[in-house]
Amino acid sequence: MPTDDPQRSSLSLGAAAVVPAPAVEQARRPVRHFGHLGEERLAELFVQPPRPLRELTAPHQHAAAMGAVLYTPASRTGVADRFVGGGWRGLTAMAFCLEDAIADADLGAAEEQTRLLLERVADATDRAGSRAHQPYLLVRVRTPDHLERLLAEWGPLADGIDGILLAKIGAERMAEYLPIVRSAQTGRDRPLW
Repeated sequence: MPTDDPQRSSLSLGAAAVVPAPAVEQARRPVRHFGHLGEERLAELFVQPPRPLRELTAPHQHAAAMGAVLYTPASRTGVADRFVGGGWRGLTAMAFCLEDAIADADLGAAEEQTRLLLERVADATDRAGSRAHQPYLLVRVRTPDHLERLLAEWGPLADGIDGILLAKIGAERMAEYLPIVRSAQTGRDRPLW
């Protein structure tokens, strides 16, 4: 419920989500570790403050910069609003699980929630002109066929995904995933991790 207190006021970003006003301001800043702190506090703590994640160029930099990943079943409603709206203070990466967190009977609904999330990410990227303000978005899939089908169904929306998490992977299964991921790299402005 909105109040006159700016620290407690809120903004509704959809039917299911209410994001505190400070989180909305944070959602406009580039994502980086300790990004929830103000510039003055960062200068007190660091000789060289953490760089925005999306400014990094080398794969090893991304691997180290990603930090902890917040996992959620992809079937959860309201998550898209919080993800796009900066509703998790300090969030640098989030994984939407379509694998063992989702019952077979609920897979279609979870895939639809993920598609809606990708639409929100695309809209937010278009409005902001970049993805600098968004955490890394990862999707955990069940099988190579599952990944291939999702990429085909989502089309250009799949560009909102930063990485694919592979379940129960071994050398044989990896050989099935590699051509799919390689193909998905085509036309992207950044790697698909």
